[in-house]
Amino acid sequence: MASITALLIGSLSYAFIILLVLRFLRVNYYNPVVKSFVRLLSPLASIFTFIAGDLVGIFLAAVVFKFISFYIMAGSAYGLFDLMIYALFNIFSSISQILLFAVIGGVILSWVSAGNPHPLLQLIEEISDKILSPIRNFIPSMGGLDFSPLLVLIILNQIDVLLSSIVRALL
Repeated sequence: MASITALLIGSLSYAFIILLVLRFLRVNYYNPVVKSFVRLLSPLASIFTFIAGDLVGIFLAAVVFKFISFYIMAGSAYGLFDLMIYALFNIFSSISQILLFAVIGGVILSWVSAGNPHPLLQLIEEISDKILSPIRNFIPSMGGLDFSPLLVLIILNQIDVLLSSIVRALL
């Protein structure tokens, strides 16, 4: 029973991480996927955003739910401070993984079905474009080839490796 509860609370944490990414990147809020996602999480998010502001409140909600999930799973095997540090780094790692998969999805969609009217595919393309646009300002396409996704994927992967090594060193 405890593992199911931890799974549900951890899933809620991931939902807040996705909401944090959507708010940070300022995606199209008229997209039906984003609109329903925000509407679903708004009642619970309003408690945290009232306390700490918009982005910080959503980040705080993700950390709190991730911490509770880890506490249910680990119990007293780790200290509270260790679980909090692990929750923080797990949040940052999850953000980098979401961005990594969004870039991969955006690249695949640009090959397969660019400009598809499906709201979820539009959301993936929008997130990917918002991540890639700063890099595209520095690295122009060469002969029709765009190398910015490759650089972004390397950077996001290195961020994830760095976060994992920091967690291993601390715990």
